[in-house]
Amino acid sequence: DIYYIAENGAYILNGSEELSVSELPHPLIEKLLSVTEQIPEVYPILCGKGKAYVTSREPRVIEQVEPYYKKYEIIDNLHTVDSVIFKIAVLDFIHAEKNAYPHFKDFEDQLQISVSAHEWMDIMVKGVNKGEAVKKLQKILGVSKAETMIFGDFLNDYEMMQECEYSYAMANAHPKLKAVCNYECPSNNDNGVVDTIKKVFNL
Repeated sequence: DIYYIAENGAYILNGSEELSVSELPHPLIEKLLSVTEQIPEVYPILCGKGKAYVTSREPRVIEQVEPYYKKYEIIDNLHTVDSVIFKIAVLDFIHAEKNAYPHFKDFEDQLQISVSAHEWMDIMVKGVNKGEAVKKLQKILGVSKAETMIFGDFLNDYEMMQECEYSYAMANAHPKLKAVCNYECPSNNDNGVVDTIKKVFNL
């Protein structure tokens, strides 16, 4: 009964049925990996169908990967991966928006690049974002913006916030996200999503 929008909208599922697949071309992945290799304190993760791929065994890297990827594989070389890849997640221990992002500005004409947290930046096919995915799902389900509730905290939620009436930014959200949402709720460190759902629906 649950539809899943994964990898910032690059992969939409209903059970085992694939409703939308947006794959990064491998020649482009090669170029992007080469860029990440030149940036200090940056670690790329290839996000594929079924699992993610990472090369570092550093505890601090694995500690960041495990909350987001239930299945991941540590390999020697990301350039050898030939699976379907939806997204490159760039882990940046300095500051994703200030350190990694400027190196990819030249790719913005052909890619969707979103800063998704202080330590994370996501790279997808151009036009892929959570907002476009929500629009696809609304069309499939026959649901309007007025019947949609969304919660977000960082810039990879920016487009999605504009596709519904009940758009909630977390108290600890990025300022740009708060500027486009209709409502604000408590921090995700304070159970803000569940508490707000309970309040709105009198649960």
